[in-house]
Amino acid sequence: MAGVAGGAAPPRNGAGDDTPQSGWARRHGIVVWPAFAAAGVLEAFVFAFVEPASLHSLGGGALQLSAIAVYSIAFFAFWALVALTCLVVLRLARRADEINQQGA
Repeated sequence: MAGVAGGAAPPRNGAGDDTPQSGWARRHGIVVWPAFAAAGVLEAFVFAFVEPASLHSLGGGALQLSAIAVYSIAFFAFWALVALTCLVVLRLARRADEINQQGA
């Protein structure tokens, strides 16, 4: 890196700054990325044992959805459920000084 003092490159796209947005983006990534991965694993596990064509609605009739639609709906439902779980864990893992600072 020529022309940069100390040989270190300056942060790009706001990386490394302590703005509230960067903290929000970091927390968002901590919740969403593991939830995405877990939803993929959960979907693979569930649909290894369940055939989408064999699913029925609450009324008892067969679902009128394609297998791809069932897989997609299930993936997004699993992703939302796991993301909510990760968010609760993240909120419960805060230190007391973080909670008290937020209320001030």
